[in-house]
Amino acid sequence: MKTPQELLAALMGEETAETAVVIYKEAGSYAGAYKEIQQAALACARADLAAGGEARRKTTFGNCGWTKPKSRDLDKDTWPQACQENPDLAAVEGAFLQAQQALKQAQAPYTRLKQPRFYIR
Repeated sequence: MKTPQELLAALMGEETAETAVVIYKEAGSYAGAYKEIQQAALACARADLAAGGEARRKTTFGNCGWTKPKSRDLDKDTWPQACQENPDLAAVEGAFLQAQQALKQAQAPYTRLKQPRFYIR
């Protein structure tokens, strides 16, 4: 695995599109490998806290623990059943969907394509 400095040196050494694509993809593969390491570290910290019955811990390098969510998400498993059992809920959802579609149609003449973005694949 090359260091970031080695990758930059290789890129600056040739400065061609071909070299840039190779360096870009190599850097991306390293990033993916580091993501796997991060996930393993999360699992390790989670297990250590669970074993000690802790919700959070401060360390000399940072903190770990569980968040305290303040916003709620719709339970998409129970909502359809609730709409079947309560016609008022289904009516509210239907009105919302109609209004959402009407808004989308009204906004259509005012939409524009996004700016092109340079890519490497």
